[in-house]
Amino acid sequence: MRYVYPAAVERDEDGQFIVSFRDVPEALTSGETLDEALAEAVDCLVVALDGYVDDRSPRAIPRPSQIRSGEHAIAVPPLIAAKLALYDAMRNAGLAPAALAERLALSEPAARRLLDLGHRSRIEDVQAALEKLGKRIEVTVSAT
Repeated sequence: MRYVYPAAVERDEDGQFIVSFRDVPEALTSGETLDEALAEAVDCLVVALDGYVDDRSPRAIPRPSQIRSGEHAIAVPPLIAAKLALYDAMRNAGLAPAALAERLALSEPAARRLLDLGHRSRIEDVQAALEKLGKRIEVTVSAT
């Protein structure tokens, strides 16, 4: 799964660049310049997606749509993408953090930190959790 979301950028009446995501309507940000707005878009997207993961009711992570002409591709950082994939895999398997903790021989708080988008987990730990769910991490590098 690629966590690269299409973002629309428009200018408002004050000249601000407004960034919105059709797949993640909770994510909305702005900047004085296009570069600033796009930099803010990454953080904004991560915070909005964290709401899906952190929510006590299980909600699916929105799937990114195809990028349309004029849209910008906003990718979440690699560790965040791995954590989102782990959340998706757990949700699809109907697995609670306590059950993941048991499979990994971790405490439940340690397993929950693997899903916390704000926690600086080690990618190796997230990878180990994904492997327990039959998934693996693949890295792709592409031109910007």
